[in-house]
Formats: sequence, C-alpha cells, structure tokens
Amino acid sequence: MQLVDQHRVPMEAMAVVATALGRVLETDSHLPIRQAIGDPGTFREAVAQRDAYPQFQPESFDRGQVNAQLRERKLLGRTRSK
Repeated sequence: MQLVDQHRVPMEAMAVVATALGRVLETDSHLPIRQAIGDPGTFREAVAQRDAYPQFQPESFDRGQVNAQLRERKLLGRTRSK
C-alpha cells in the first residue's frame, strides 16, 4: 500500500503525450509523425511512465463474498462482543 500512496498520477508524462498527439493531429499530413512528435526519447519515457502507473493501482475487490461471510457469521452468532 505504501507504493500506491507514494505513486501519483503521472500528470507531466500525460501532458507530454497529449501535446505530442495534439501536434500529430494538427500537423500537415505530409510531415512524418516522428517529426511531429518531437524528441522521441522524451515521448517514449512519458509513455513508459503512463503505462507503468496502473500497476500501482489497488486490485479490484469483490465485496460480495466477504459480505456473505459477514452475514453468515452474524446469523450464526459468531460476532465478537465488546
């Protein structure tokens, strides 16, 4: 969980990608895409950062099974009393 807390949305990387893609869309159709994108190293690094971000997201959690177990415990009287 510490990795999730420390890893923020790569806004700067997404801005680099968005800017490059905007240039591709706005450029003359005869200009090579590589020229429109700009520095390929910067673009690749930004895409890599953006692609790496989802691995730091918590996995989805299906609460249905846990809720069913909790209901069962409550019905069977196995809850802890304080």
